[in-house]
Amino acid sequence: MKNPNPEKNGFPQANSSAQGAGSAKSGGLDDAMISATDGKLANLGAQRAKSSSEIEQPKSLLEAELFKPEDLMAVLDLRPNYKVAEFGCGTGNISIELAKRLSSGEVYGVDVQKDLLLKMLRRAKEENINNLMAVWGDLDQMGGSKLPDLGFDMVLMVNSFFQLENKNVAVKEAHRILKPGAKLVIVDWSKKDLPLGPSKEQFVSREEIIEIVTSNAFIFSDEQEMRNFHIKLSFNKI
Repeated sequence: MKNPNPEKNGFPQANSSAQGAGSAKSGGLDDAMISATDGKLANLGAQRAKSSSEIEQPKSLLEAELFKPEDLMAVLDLRPNYKVAEFGCGTGNISIELAKRLSSGEVYGVDVQKDLLLKMLRRAKEENINNLMAVWGDLDQMGGSKLPDLGFDMVLMVNSFFQLENKNVAVKEAHRILKPGAKLVIVDWSKKDLPLGPSKEQFVSREEIIEIVTSNAFIFSDEQEMRNFHIKLSFNKI
């Protein structure tokens, strides 16, 4: 895969020290992505895709019982100029909604599955969204987000925390890129043994999430139920 084009209408080129991300416009799809430098990440993305497909997700539950992106936007303390990263953005349902609301800000969607990022970029192009960047990165490694130190006002992890193999590393990575006092928001499943969502082995309880995050230089600030099956947990960087 070609390196990202750092020109005005392309994506910023990430360097090995994770210090190169800046403003950019969506539109170059495969070439317009902050990406990996070797084939290891492609293999990891394929493994993660297989793992995700094995999670049992029948369509038996009413869609109305699951929270919508706009539900989350309503309870986030966002400012128009915020710089936000979503770890594990998938096809970008949350990242795209964020980008629409941050009129003078930027959103960086990070995921290990390149095909999902390409779907996000296509949708952003169709909707004329020009403040959303895609980052092909491994959040189970320090520096894996390829984003600069101390550059972000908020990091979101929505339905992704339970999928991480090294949750402590992902939290440390969020800490690295956040500004002092900035916020980490985790939205994950609040109930287990459901016919959709994480398996019993993957499920991470509210208490476990709080313990992991607060052991990595964050302070727990608040929580909120997100309809019937999710909980939003917010933390501030120390």
